[in-house]
Amino acid sequence: MPELFGIENLKRLVRLGCAIPKQIAISSEDGWQIYDVAAFFDEVADLIGVVRNIKAITDEWKDLSEDERLDLFSYVKQEFDIADDKVEEFVEDALVWAASTLSLISRFKSLKD
Repeated sequence: MPELFGIENLKRLVRLGCAIPKQIAISSEDGWQIYDVAAFFDEVADLIGVVRNIKAITDEWKDLSEDERLDLFSYVKQEFDIADDKVEEFVEDALVWAASTLSLISRFKSLKD
C-alpha cells in the first residue's frame, strides 16, 4: 500500500518526544538552575508546531508503513546519536510519551467545551 501522508509531522512529534527528556537529563546533571528554563526554548517552539498539526500527525501515524517506521528510527538515530540496538525502544517510548501528552491536551480542551 503506498504511503499517502509521509512522516514529516510524525518526525516532529518523535523529535519532541526525544528532545524534552534529553534536555531534562542535560539540565539536571548539575542540579536545576534558573537559566535552565531558557534551554527548553526549542522544545517549546516544537510543541506549538506539534499541537497545531495533531490531525496531520494522526493521519501519518495511521498510514505509517514499515519503510517509514525504519526511516523514523534512522532519523532519531542520527538526530540524537542513539545506538542501533536502543533506537527502536527509544522511538517507541518517545511516541508513547508524546501521544499521551497530546491526549491529555485534547482531554483538557474538551473539559472547556
